[in-house]
Amino acid sequence: ILGENETHLPTKGKWVGTPMQELEDKPLFKECGWNRGAGELTTVPESNKVSISNIPKENMEVIDSWPEAPFFIMPLDIRFTCGLMKHYECDNQNYMAWKKDHPNFIGCVSGETDNDFWLKVPWSKDNYWWPSVKASLEKRGDTELIKTIVREFPKPQNREELTSQYMKGLKAVPRYFFNDADKVNYMRAASCFDHYFYENGAGMGWLETSNTNGGEEGPNYRHQVSLFFVRGAARQYSKNWGWYIADFYNGYDDKGKFSGDNFPNYRLAKAEEDKKMGPGYGMSPSLLTRDMFLAYLSGASFVQHEAWWSYLHETKKDGKPMMDLSSPLGKAWEDWFEFTRKNQDRGISFAPVALLVPFTQGYPNFGGKSWQMFDYKRPDWMIDAFMFTIMPHSPVTKNGDEGALANSAYGPLMC
Repeated sequence: ILGENETHLPTKGKWVGTPMQELEDKPLFKECGWNRGAGELTTVPESNKVSISNIPKENMEVIDSWPEAPFFIMPLDIRFTCGLMKHYECDNQNYMAWKKDHPNFIGCVSGETDNDFWLKVPWSKDNYWWPSVKASLEKRGDTELIKTIVREFPKPQNREELTSQYMKGLKAVPRYFFNDADKVNYMRAASCFDHYFYENGAGMGWLETSNTNGGEEGPNYRHQVSLFFVRGAARQYSKNWGWYIADFYNGYDDKGKFSGDNFPNYRLAKAEEDKKMGPGYGMSPSLLTRDMFLAYLSGASFVQHEAWWSYLHETKKDGKPMMDLSSPLGKAWEDWFEFTRKNQDRGISFAPVALLVPFTQGYPNFGGKSWQMFDYKRPDWMIDAFMFTIMPHSPVTKNGDEGALANSAYGPLMC
């Protein structure tokens, strides 16, 4: 899946007459799907009227130019699920007609539903984003929504209450999206909340991975554990699942210095150290390669790269800039795609061991407290003991080790 707001059409959009034309005929681009940013699905500014016709014209032109390609849309206004806790007048008739005309439409994606939930509710840790959210709602005169959010999302006293609140937030999304729950996709980051998605009727769940850790003493993303949860949930509910790959890096470099939020960008000839971006920054080609193969061979229906344009390498041809996939990340991406084309019968994943986790667990992929906030109980220790046995922690050191994937004697059974 190619995503975000980057358009690589050689005849339409902002890439007209640009170096992207050289890539247009590559199978990687010709056979891809799309995840398009969709702006806000409102016909009247600051109103409660929702219509699919409000998707920006340029985004629909991209979608309609590939009538056979599967595609998703990602409206900006569904990220704060609590902000959807009001009545909407949905243009269902127009939506159903549009849906019929677009049989290749897979779903509407709500991104990072875990972080966007508990960083923005009134009881969020350290009062994180709620003050700014509240101020924004006040500015647009949405005082009734503020009252609703405060009433519906008081500080939870236990796991059951927090689970109920999170589910309440999720249920607001299909009410906003034309009551078409099967076409609603939810994405999460470090929190293994996939069962909540499918229980809410989602047609698909997404795990987002990055190369993130909090240093030697802090937690780091464990990609296999995230995979266990989303794949298991998709099997349980007989639904699809996808892997969304973010390529930034938070961790130590090989000089022992912590470097947060650094990004690859192979279109630059030289790294910009002050901005922490350029060749050699971000996720390693090795981790990208292993994640892609792990996703494909584990049965993912879709794989999306968050900032694929940073994989591109810019060269010159007849004095004009041209883009290709000769960078380490671009080559890994293209090689993997060719493998999937040549090996379409990937078989089935065999996992004879099942770990049953309480529905209210709210498990973070790096282990630790339930919902990252409730005190440890004996069952929590048991779950972590099991997870860290079958998938040992890969230590993050000051040698530049990434620590996102780990070798395990039980890997063939669980992965």
